[in-house]
Amino acid sequence: MENKAFNQVYNDILSKVLQLSEDPSQFADYLTHQIRELIGARTIVIAVKAESEPTRIFSVFPRRRTEWANQDEVLQLAELSGDFEKIQYLGQETSGEAIALLLKTLEIDKAIVIPLIAANRKVGSILLLDILDEFGIESVIDLLTRLSGVFALVIRNSILYQNMENLVATRTNELRKKNNDLEEALVQAEKSEMRTRDILQTAMDGFWVADLKGKFIEVNDVACKKVGYTRKEMLKLGIFDLEIVETAEQTQKHIQKIFEIGEDRFETKHRCKNGQIIDVELSVKFQSNQNLFVVFVHDITERKKAEKKIRDSEAKFRAYIERAPVAVFVTNLEGQFLEINPAITSLLDYDVATLKKMSIQNIVSEDDRDAIQRALENLRQSGYAEGEFQLKRIDGTSVWVLLNINLIGGSIALGYCRNITERKRAEEVLAKNKVSLQEALEVSNRARQSLLSVLEDQRAAEREIQKLNAELEQRVLQRTAQLEEVNKELESFSYSVSHDLRAPLRHISGFADMLANDTNDQLSSKAQHYLHTIKDSARKMGILIDDLLSFSRTGRTEMRKTSIGMNQVVKDAIKQVEISTKDRNIEWEIANLPAAYGDYNLLLLVWINLVDNAVKYTRKREKAIIQIDCHKEKDEYIFRICDNGAGFDMKYAQKLFGVFQRLHSSTEFEGTGIGLANVRRIILRHGGRTWAEAEPDKGATFYFTLPC
Repeated sequence: MENKAFNQVYNDILSKVLQLSEDPSQFADYLTHQIRELIGARTIVIAVKAESEPTRIFSVFPRRRTEWANQDEVLQLAELSGDFEKIQYLGQETSGEAIALLLKTLEIDKAIVIPLIAANRKVGSILLLDILDEFGIESVIDLLTRLSGVFALVIRNSILYQNMENLVATRTNELRKKNNDLEEALVQAEKSEMRTRDILQTAMDGFWVADLKGKFIEVNDVACKKVGYTRKEMLKLGIFDLEIVETAEQTQKHIQKIFEIGEDRFETKHRCKNGQIIDVELSVKFQSNQNLFVVFVHDITERKKAEKKIRDSEAKFRAYIERAPVAVFVTNLEGQFLEINPAITSLLDYDVATLKKMSIQNIVSEDDRDAIQRALENLRQSGYAEGEFQLKRIDGTSVWVLLNINLIGGSIALGYCRNITERKRAEEVLAKNKVSLQEALEVSNRARQSLLSVLEDQRAAEREIQKLNAELEQRVLQRTAQLEEVNKELESFSYSVSHDLRAPLRHISGFADMLANDTNDQLSSKAQHYLHTIKDSARKMGILIDDLLSFSRTGRTEMRKTSIGMNQVVKDAIKQVEISTKDRNIEWEIANLPAAYGDYNLLLLVWINLVDNAVKYTRKREKAIIQIDCHKEKDEYIFRICDNGAGFDMKYAQKLFGVFQRLHSSTEFEGTGIGLANVRRIILRHGGRTWAEAEPDKGATFYFTLPC
């Protein structure tokens, strides 16, 4: 091609390409058509490759070639030629194995690959497949080479434009989806909030929402019902109005702690509207985004009662083990000791701490290891194991025991062992003293029969003991029920009798007053003395009936236990009897008393009776000295009131706390004999004890205990 014509074609193509650069489709059609006009090639393919994407066909001429069944091979050829940065002439004989195979598959003899490079980056290739006419091909290739940079820029811009459009469309769809999702989330959040509110209202546990000051701003019906307030009343209250275990200052510090760590779970006590105290478990979560405390309230009052019953039962069981005269232990199914009594430590000379770290296998002799393993296996399968074993003492000596283990529930077993060392030694002596085989057999048989008899006797004794224990337990239950019924009947009887006696007593007193008023001047002095005696006896009878009613009510009054300051109770009791201390020289020595847990009114009655007794029986002293103090022993407080009064003979002490029992005459010291009976009954109801110590004319000391 001549230079003039070449330049003209170059300028025409360049001008047209620049005009069509904004329309990739027309640009591709024009480009492939012009190349076809310039060179005799059966097929012209423009392949492009964007970053991080596979190679794809941008344009093909003629278009019908896109319907080839072997498009994959064309793509593979374009992919393999993607590494060429210069014009490459391809042929079945001159190319590499992979390209030659593809050309053969496509039935192409020769092909030319022109790389398209823009900004030093390859964006694709022009593939001239199956060259038909090579006349003037070098000029055409030179033309295409000069134009390839422009083609590459147009193609790259086209790819970038398409990618931008795709990106915009994708981002638009993502934003639209996010917007739809957000709207759906808002709807679901509203529904969730409604469902949550419904769930909280129907929940079995109470629920609060409180602000940073502890004031309630939301409660459910269960929370209101638990403490007996209406919703309107609850929303006027706060945590401080219900909490009784912590002071307001402690509760505020607790709130600050939860504010810092975010959540907490703890047990406490709340006071209901009616004054009742309930045990609760609080699960608190601090919502920092709203500065609110979300609290779930679970009533654990019944659980606490059940736990106390379990603890009491465990204490009784442990006391039984501790006092048992034989070696008793509790173990798991692997033989590990859980509890042991003093008898087993005495048997083996181990201390309790060391033995609790061991198992049965550790204290059994080497010869009996397999046997004890079989016994434990039998325990796991049948719930019972028995056998004779040698146990090792701490000093290395051995002791023979008869071991019995019974499964008592779950994976816990109760066992006991009896020392049979002496019997074993006797058997050894008999074995050593055999004179002949026959004699030995006879002795052995007798020993065997004796042992079986002993075992049978032991088992029979055990069965009898179990039977007697069961019968005794039943009798105790029946006797307890009978005693409770009798006590109820006695209380009812005494209450009824006291009420029934009031009417005739009022008649006696009333008619005596009427008789005195109507015939006072007509009666002799002796008759007036008789009438005065009738009235005085009626008055004393009235006091006696009042005391009897008080004694009856003491046994039936429901106790409301709280923590009580004993010094204040004593102070209130002294105030109650101050009329008896008027014009008296009394020195009070009252120590600092600990707080106790009990019913305030009943304990006040105890102190009134004890203080009144001390004041009464020191009446004949020029200077009365009354001491009140307390000390702690183990798990109980022992309260004491001591005086320097009349005292009493200790041989009558057993009558002191009985109803109507008095150790002094009514002419010497007034009274009905009910007061100390009331004291004993009240203290017994609190789980305590009462007793007294005294000497005639040297004063008396009264004691009572309360659990710590």
